[in-house]
Amino acid sequence: MKIRKAKNKDFKQVVSIVKEGLKEYGFSYAPKTSESDLKNIKKIYVSSGGTFLVCETIENEIIATGGLLRVNMTSYKIRKMYVKKKYQNKGIGKLVLNELIKFATTKGAKKIVLETTNEMKAAIKMYQSFGFLISNEKIESPRCRVSMKLAVKN
Repeated sequence: MKIRKAKNKDFKQVVSIVKEGLKEYGFSYAPKTSESDLKNIKKIYVSSGGTFLVCETIENEIIATGGLLRVNMTSYKIRKMYVKKKYQNKGIGKLVLNELIKFATTKGAKKIVLETTNEMKAAIKMYQSFGFLISNEKIESPRCRVSMKLAVKN
């Protein structure tokens, strides 16, 4: 397995993973709202100073995703953290999350935020294992109810 920066050509595989992850928790894929950021990964994530990573097998199958949007000079937001069901609970999400945190840290981040749902208990537990705390940050995604924040130590 390797983690690399996503390319726009990865769109179909990324969307497939996101759809699978949403369906697992009873949510629908929303290309005009919540998932509109996937239409142009390079423009939305990379051009803004963030990154979008994928984890792929040696057969080039994308099995996990994770995006990092730059909010401002010292703040980033994690988006689209998903791992294909058959690869869950194998530490892959932790690998992607670690790379996102490292990226933000090298860019001078003081804070990383994310939004999730109460149903994603394993994800919340993983985020907490990295030091994320439940916060009162404003929630923008219509399906999310939990806001979390990590104070980055540079």
